[in-house]
Amino acid sequence: MLIIYGALGLGGIETFFVRLAKDRFMSNKKTKILLLAPPELEKNDPDLFNEMLKYADIYYFSDVFENSFINWRFLFLHRLKNKNLEKMLHDCKQIHVTDSQSALLANNILAKANKKIPITVGMYHSLEFSWGEKKLPFFERVNRNFIYKTLSSGNLMCFSQNTKDFVVKKTGYEIKNAKTFRLGVIDSNQGYKKSFKLSKKIKMCAVGRLTDFKTYNFWMPNVIKELNISGCDIHLDIYGDGGSVNTVKSAVDKVSDYVSLFPPFNYSNFNKIVSEYDLFIGSGTAIIQ
Repeated sequence: MLIIYGALGLGGIETFFVRLAKDRFMSNKKTKILLLAPPELEKNDPDLFNEMLKYADIYYFSDVFENSFINWRFLFLHRLKNKNLEKMLHDCKQIHVTDSQSALLANNILAKANKKIPITVGMYHSLEFSWGEKKLPFFERVNRNFIYKTLSSGNLMCFSQNTKDFVVKKTGYEIKNAKTFRLGVIDSNQGYKKSFKLSKKIKMCAVGRLTDFKTYNFWMPNVIKELNISGCDIHLDIYGDGGSVNTVKSAVDKVSDYVSLFPPFNYSNFNKIVSEYDLFIGSGTAIIQ
């Protein structure tokens, strides 16, 4: 299995991929991952990256693309290194991606290597494949055509039936054969337990990437304020960064007596930090972790 992804920053999909690679490793299954962001950009969490190294073969942008002065993000303007593709695809029976551009890149790689391998698309974030209204830009029309018309709907993987229904409603595409599965590869040998006893002051935390679709980061600060006004002594700490960090910061600044915003931390510190709290708010793989 080959996974094509940007970088192993601290996030839900990334931790899921590490657990997936470990589970496959324990079952004697080979996992490879192509990271598109150059390592020198320091987009990889060091602990998460080193954990992945134990269970998967990691390939980089420079392994599959010729040297170019063009920004690495413009993937389709770079020439592929044909000699390295065969090695990367050897014994590979599936390519898994999480976005349209990576799906198109996987298709190009297979065409260059003259291979026929299924491309599966994980719809971990439903809006990744259903944003916008009817008048979409040209690039997104190309993306949608490939995801919803070229690929079989059986190659699409939604993490819940609600996601599947949402995508159908938003896009109008029929994906009746799309698979649904619940995220989570949990190592039973590393069970984590904490005795739960609320103190007088309740400590709550949220951990994850700050993006527009995680709307609880926008409205939860005001909920915490209202709870305190109602007599509940509770404090919320939010850990993370991302495209919506300024919006979250603005919401937090208005209720700074009750809510604090902190930068993200290394993956290796997750259990240590989170175990200091009484309650956790979040979704997806952060809850599994």
